[in-house]
Amino acid sequence: MNKLLIFVSLLFLGFSTQAQVSSKKLLKELKKVYSKSELESFKKEYGSLDILVYAYDHAVFNVNNNGGKETSELPIAAHSNHFTDFGVKLLPYNQYFRNENPEVIVAVKSIFMLQYEMKENASKPIK
Repeated sequence: MNKLLIFVSLLFLGFSTQAQVSSKKLLKELKKVYSKSELESFKKEYGSLDILVYAYDHAVFNVNNNGGKETSELPIAAHSNHFTDFGVKLLPYNQYFRNENPEVIVAVKSIFMLQYEMKENASKPIK
């Protein structure tokens, strides 16, 4: 019984340590575009940083440019799946970027779209 208790304790310690490391890394990434005071303001306005945490991995998506929209006016995108690498904050509207492929436009989702996705994902039953 003692061995099981020690094993469970060590397992829990490992998970909590991993979560702390991951949390610190994410906070460092968010500080690339948000100052400490901006993060505090964000927390006050939205109740937490959950939207930014979700956005880190879910805000960037590709749009097919099948219509051949002129993209030369768009800023150039970093090749990344994280909005922080684009050097932009989340805004009330989608932000668009060009990359090396003219048939693809890279977008960063609006804060409202991300809130909606989070709400939808939270209401889905776990399979």
